[in-house]
Amino acid sequence: MDYDTLAYVPSLLPRSTTQADTFGIALHELAHGLGINSNITGQNTLLNEDEDEDSEEDEETTVDTPSAPASDTASTPATPDANNSDSSSTQDNKPYSSNTYGSWAEHLRDDNGRSMQPEQAILCSECENPYSDKAFDVRKDKGYFTGQYVCEVLVGSMPGVPVKIMAEDGKLDTDYMSHIELKNSLMSHQNYRNYTTFMEAELAVLQDMGYQIDRRNFFGFSVYGDNQTIINQRGYSLWDAAGQTYLSDQYNNSTLGLGLHIYGSHNQLHQAADILTSGAGAAGIRVDGENNTLIIEPGTRVYADGLNGRGVMFTYGKDHNFIHQGDIQANGEMGIAAIFDFGNNLLGNTAEYRGSFIRFVDAEDAELLPELKGALVDNVDISGRLAGTDAAIYIAPNALVNNINILSGARLEGAIYSDYNQKDDNGQQRLTQLTFGKLADANGRATDDANTNFNLRYDNNIEGINNLALELSGGQTSLNGTHQLYSVNVASGARLGGNSQYTLNGNGLFNNHGVIAPGNSMGRIDIQGNYQQGQDGRLLLEIASDGSGDIFTVSGTADLNGQLTFVPQAGWYPTGWTQDTRDMLSFGSTVGEFSETNSQIESATLKLQITPQGNGLYQLSMLRDNNAYSQYALDDNARRVGRALDQIVMNAQSDLHPLFSTLDFANSTTIANVLNQLSPANYSAMFASSLNREQQIADIISTQNTSTSDLSETGPRAFAIPFGGGFWQDRQGNRVGYNASSYGVIFGAEKPYEADHDWTLGFHGAVSGQTVKVKSPENGTGKTTAFNLGLHTRYTQDPMAGLYLFGNGRIGIEDGSMDHSVRIGNYRTNNQSDWTGLSGSLMAGGGYNWKLTPELSAGPVAALNYTVLSHPDINENGCGSACLELDAKNVNSLRSSIGIGSTLDLSRATGQGIKASVQLTWNHEYLDTDLVQNTNFSGYDNVSFSSKNRIASRDSAGVQGNLSYQINKDVTVNVGVSSDLFRSGYNSVSGNAAVNWRF
Repeated sequence: MDYDTLAYVPSLLPRSTTQADTFGIALHELAHGLGINSNITGQNTLLNEDEDEDSEEDEETTVDTPSAPASDTASTPATPDANNSDSSSTQDNKPYSSNTYGSWAEHLRDDNGRSMQPEQAILCSECENPYSDKAFDVRKDKGYFTGQYVCEVLVGSMPGVPVKIMAEDGKLDTDYMSHIELKNSLMSHQNYRNYTTFMEAELAVLQDMGYQIDRRNFFGFSVYGDNQTIINQRGYSLWDAAGQTYLSDQYNNSTLGLGLHIYGSHNQLHQAADILTSGAGAAGIRVDGENNTLIIEPGTRVYADGLNGRGVMFTYGKDHNFIHQGDIQANGEMGIAAIFDFGNNLLGNTAEYRGSFIRFVDAEDAELLPELKGALVDNVDISGRLAGTDAAIYIAPNALVNNINILSGARLEGAIYSDYNQKDDNGQQRLTQLTFGKLADANGRATDDANTNFNLRYDNNIEGINNLALELSGGQTSLNGTHQLYSVNVASGARLGGNSQYTLNGNGLFNNHGVIAPGNSMGRIDIQGNYQQGQDGRLLLEIASDGSGDIFTVSGTADLNGQLTFVPQAGWYPTGWTQDTRDMLSFGSTVGEFSETNSQIESATLKLQITPQGNGLYQLSMLRDNNAYSQYALDDNARRVGRALDQIVMNAQSDLHPLFSTLDFANSTTIANVLNQLSPANYSAMFASSLNREQQIADIISTQNTSTSDLSETGPRAFAIPFGGGFWQDRQGNRVGYNASSYGVIFGAEKPYEADHDWTLGFHGAVSGQTVKVKSPENGTGKTTAFNLGLHTRYTQDPMAGLYLFGNGRIGIEDGSMDHSVRIGNYRTNNQSDWTGLSGSLMAGGGYNWKLTPELSAGPVAALNYTVLSHPDINENGCGSACLELDAKNVNSLRSSIGIGSTLDLSRATGQGIKASVQLTWNHEYLDTDLVQNTNFSGYDNVSFSSKNRIASRDSAGVQGNLSYQINKDVTVNVGVSSDLFRSGYNSVSGNAAVNWRF
């Protein structure tokens, strides 16, 4: 026998394709040496019991060694010597058991379940021993080995492990039941064996023979029966011999260990427990038999991470099915996650070689056995993870898989290989359909329907040029690698992307009835072979503003039909942008032409013009309307910004390219929103808020009360008035929406005029701050800090009756800042600005009180207030692009207030007590209520635009209330509250608290 000289690598399948497996045969012979030997001999007569003691002693010393020892080197008797051939043949055909024998023979049973006895005649179909009811009867060749451990493994599927007295060729096997005839097993005497180590039942034989073997360390679970449905909760991991249990989440490290073995047929097994092994040559699951369905349940791990590890192996038979919803990996050196492989023959493939529709005996074609007349596996449905160092999926030259379906949820880490290359009786190639994107049913099986939601990216190679027919059934699949395939078909409703080179079999074709879109954005697909696009097919090519684009090449003939669609990617397309497709499309030769060329551009401002140039080439031009941006404005301010952009885009510099790139690939709603963000309208909210502050200070100073005691005292009085307020304006018409808050303190001193005590003269100052939050879409946050100094006066003879007058004036300085941003998708700016402005205010008014009672008076009141605000040129910074430059601006306001007031003074009699007043006025603005702000984008002074926003109402109602308490003649405390009413979309409330003291 020709033994292999391969460097030893542990493997559950014989590795040599031409020679006998040295390790496997050595292990076989070792088992014989351990006692797997019947000691049956062929002879004419029983040994003479009267032989001398020396003869008996000789027999005893050789009891475990048969005269014709069991061996793998011959399956038929050795050629007899010419001088005694008849005698030898007669002796072989008259087998008897030995008068003493080992533990193997003790466990042997005949066809009728009877144990073997010493010096017992053996009956078989080719034996010449006379019939005796006391003989060991294996005429049906149904003998077997049984024992406690064997029965434990077989679980009633067989009475014991089979032994045979007849060889496969129908002749007497002169090793006389010294082999375990499990199908294809290591310890069999069959002409074809694809095991290199013991099955679990064979280890159990050694246990029953008396050897101490921790079988659970090498096998998790074995199924020898047929027609069963099993939910396997038995896992396989590190074996704790002392505790007789598996340790969860720890790897078993036994060489050639196996988590699950399916030997029987027509079983459905659900693997629902983890299998973890890191032993060299070990595997998670091995499937033999016929028509078995293996289901890896969701969340179940099958890891074989040792050297040459195998996650799941299908190694013999036909019509199996595999449903994988869990996690399989073989991440050790030479690891394969899922393998479909009959392997080689332990005795060498020259003796016999088997596979799907393959059988050779003595290197010549032989009749197919029933279990070879079909694909090894019918359907493989993958919705879990497959990860292997050498391959995620491997199909050997001798194994056919009908269908491999990659379903939603699948993760493939590792290459896919198929070396199968066989034709059927009609000369047609036997193919494996490798399909991406079918819809799975509730049990994880692929249906015939496409899954429109399928989405998978696979970054590895697929190689099977003589076997793999790639089918894209539905959804989106991105393949990235170098692929050698028999054929490719993109079905209607499916989309194929990624960066790949496809080499096709000479008899195959790349068919497109769906969508082909090279790359994972921009990318490339090269086809070595012929391409055919149906009427329902579409080739989608992306182009970029820098002139690059997807590449699609066909080395052979391209039979064209359907659509050619160009997809411009977001970027800066200047006016007059053009590109040809010379570097994008390449065909060896063409038949027909695309029935339609079009563009798929997600832009509200751009249009792609496609002009045929002949020879499969096209000229691409990007067009932009004159009102590309302004057409989407929703108000005048936005329209002015849009018109400015319409002009600037013609000669835009690089600083604005990001803005235009983003706008050009935004929808109309987004553009409209951005136009408002780019407007300077948010600055109008700062003017409106500052105007409210100035008027609030003027009103507080004007409503300072003069009491009766004040008229009688000539000394100076000091006061401090903390104040604050909130103002809320909704976005209406050309009003910007904002929320504002103000806070500060007014301080000052006053005293009666010495020449006329009816007059009070004083000065005051104010320190205040404001925060303004501009609402969407303008957005922004502004802050101001202001300082004011001013003079005021009042006239009254009697605070409760008669004429009274008041007046005040101030000048101030204001430090302001504004932060706002422009946000569109990934485009961001942070516009910042700060400035120092000026303010001024004059107010004059008076009224008349009629005393209704000694404590109560009422009468008319009128006032006129003038306010001026100004800011210098404002330049935004920190924004990178789309910075605004605002022109200097002044705002003037002239507001009149006419109404009535009433005072209740309960402190007149005692000089102590409460004093309350209320005032209702109608306010009218005489000057322009709108702010027009001129501006331009930084660097584009020649293209200016403006915003126009209302910052004040023409008319409104004012309500003021004050409550004071005179503690004594020197100290008075006062609180006040006010609001403007009947301003559309506007609400406000402000208040103050004052302390006056005389010194």
